[in-house]
Amino acid sequence: MTAFDAHLVVYQANRRYVRFLNRINRPELGIVAVRIRPDMRRDNWLYRDILAALGKRPDVEGATQLTALSEITTAAWLKVHRIHTLIVLDAGTANRKILEHVLRFAGALELDLWLGVERHITPAVEDTLTGRQIDIVDRRTFDRTFAATATSLPAATSAHTQYPADVPATSYATFIDDVHRFLSPDDASTVHGHHRNVYSIIAGQVDETIDDAQIRKLAHSVVHSSRIRAELITSIRAFQQVMFDRAGVHVSFNERRLLGDQSIVGRRTAAGPETWIRMRAYRQPFRGAAAAAHAAGVPLADFGGIRLADVGDTHITAGGKDHPYHPGSEPCIGALWWERRLAGAADTDRLFAAPDGRPYAQRRLADAITVCRTDIGVNLYGHELVRRPASPDTWAKKHIASITRTRKTTCPPSTIN
Repeated sequence: MTAFDAHLVVYQANRRYVRFLNRINRPELGIVAVRIRPDMRRDNWLYRDILAALGKRPDVEGATQLTALSEITTAAWLKVHRIHTLIVLDAGTANRKILEHVLRFAGALELDLWLGVERHITPAVEDTLTGRQIDIVDRRTFDRTFAATATSLPAATSAHTQYPADVPATSYATFIDDVHRFLSPDDASTVHGHHRNVYSIIAGQVDETIDDAQIRKLAHSVVHSSRIRAELITSIRAFQQVMFDRAGVHVSFNERRLLGDQSIVGRRTAAGPETWIRMRAYRQPFRGAAAAAHAAGVPLADFGGIRLADVGDTHITAGGKDHPYHPGSEPCIGALWWERRLAGAADTDRLFAAPDGRPYAQRRLADAITVCRTDIGVNLYGHELVRRPASPDTWAKKHIASITRTRKTTCPPSTIN
């Protein structure tokens, strides 16, 4: 086993101290903290918890199960996130097998390992650590080491990363009331704020003289400025509300078609760093890597020709061309590169392959790109399906059901040519 720093600390948890322990998981600072679950028998359970501490969500992959190769996958994510410290709490409840796995895993990655046991050192811990170079420290030393971590504020995140995944699918007349009724206060505040911003922007461009062509153009711009499905619904409701309030116009959308159409979201989706923060929810690196490569402009047909040597710090080479990464997408491709490298792959080996070397089928990679729209509300695929963006009038024929004026205006409605 590679030499590394390992520490053992005995603590007595009370309510206040538990809050302290819960605040020391800070991947953005290079520190990951996990707890040994009661009756943990498999090392895969530990790897799942480490991935969860990194922000990976098991619920976005359906029935996909981690395999025996999950150790490599976990190590790849720790590498790409530059994790240098692993804290394992409640280690006294672990059996010898789990403790051996922890020591071997941390040693292989040269992590600074902290094992925390509550109240006293158990026989399993004592037997496993006997003969190993372990630094036994008191609780004060542990507290001082991580006090700054627990008290520092987390890095500011974009409002889009905090946007709720779902919003009420009610009409614009009751939308805001239902948002405050069904969502948590924080989520409701986020949604209401976005609704208010869209309303104020459109309100400055709308009065009773607006004609149908201008309405279609405004609707087109509002829809294509949205990045995720929930935000799109909110923007539509704000647009409908301001049109009714300012111009006495009821705009009805073909919402089922609009929300299901792959081409509704504009190119801003891939360019936004918050998109790639959302993509880190996937545990399997090939999913985020496929999305990042496609967003960089790599055709799906060229994925099979990408080798490990083609992955650079700022771009990926495919089909004889260099494709620059979108800001924030680098870890998505970097994690797959590390997974392949840790599995023993050489520079000339394929990038898009499982740790055991089997290449991913093109259809599976395509699914990885498209499913993120329903998994996490990120649409990356749609803008590549059309050669030219549709004009507002062409787009409106498909997505706007009707424009109805509830009172007389000084400007008659126009027709779509």
